[in-house]
Amino acid sequence: MKQLLTIGTIAEKSAVNPGIGDTSPDYKLDVWGTICQDTDSNDVCDGTVTSDLRLKQNITIIPNALEKIEQLRGIYFYWNSSINATEHLGRGERQIGLVAQEVQQVLPELIYEDMDGYKMIDYQKVSAVLTEAVKELKEEKDSEIAGLKKENEVLKKELSNLREDVQKLKILANGSK
Repeated sequence: MKQLLTIGTIAEKSAVNPGIGDTSPDYKLDVWGTICQDTDSNDVCDGTVTSDLRLKQNITIIPNALEKIEQLRGIYFYWNSSINATEHLGRGERQIGLVAQEVQQVLPELIYEDMDGYKMIDYQKVSAVLTEAVKELKEEKDSEIAGLKKENEVLKKELSNLREDVQKLKILANGSK
């Protein structure tokens, strides 16, 4: 059976930020290294998030998801090494992501602030918007393809009629000689 690690008493927890592998934690829980989120006790890092339909109410589809995604920029960047808050974020390595301030303009429910006022993105929730955007894009493309197929059939019919007319004209031209 696994042992649970308890850090301090409730009073101590409210006064101190616990750190795992970090002797001077900057956040409510500061971890140096990789975090394994084993949500179903199967000894596998699954990183899942509770999403059961039975726990949800007032469900609506995200409207205009493609329009929202089009307003965001996927970027490459490097962390600003002159700011202490980037100390554990992979300085010197090229990163990929979004800009929280830009996401906040479009999807404010995905933005949080840390204790120092730095904005953070809940990237897991971006997948819901991307899912709806892909579906909207597919619907647009399916509609365009159906229209092009219909137009193609009309053009094929017109071409067939023109070929018949050309054949008739050839017959008439040969008959008048």
